[in-house]
Amino acid sequence: MITVEPVNLELIERQLSTIPGAVEKATKRSVKRTLQGGKQDISRKIRARYTIKTSEVTKTLKVTSSGMTGEITSNGGRNPLKLFKISPRKRPKIPPAGGVRAVVVKGQGDALKHAFLQKNGGVYERVGSSRFPIRALTGPSAPGMIGNENVAPEVVAKMQERLGINFAHEANAILGGFA
Repeated sequence: MITVEPVNLELIERQLSTIPGAVEKATKRSVKRTLQGGKQDISRKIRARYTIKTSEVTKTLKVTSSGMTGEITSNGGRNPLKLFKISPRKRPKIPPAGGVRAVVVKGQGDALKHAFLQKNGGVYERVGSSRFPIRALTGPSAPGMIGNENVAPEVVAKMQERLGINFAHEANAILGGFA
């Protein structure tokens, strides 16, 4: 969960004190714009680090803004390995000798020697020496990828920077008589 709150409210109130309700209006609008941009930032950072489609991450994101604060939350379980970069993509007639190769984090791939592909494209592995049971192999969840130490701090810093820019834009629009 990433939360955004405006800073320096005293300075903002002094600038917009001549117009009634202007502080709240500018703050609400800037928080909403910041959260929408933050959603894009999260998608970009995850796409830069992981080999998953952006749509798989953005469908787990929920943007909520209430008053002068807002947050982006992500819910969901672990993602099946078939959503990441695997080789081969489709089930071959003859299983590959080296197993299935999977790359979850860009530049960090490995061969799963005992893994195999089902017709649905899922990657599975046998548990024990008998034919059954089998287990599905999974990658990290969307909240786990967002909370990664390489992703979250950069997104929060970018959103704080964007909040200041968006607030200045909204304040100028109100002072200029556009809103």
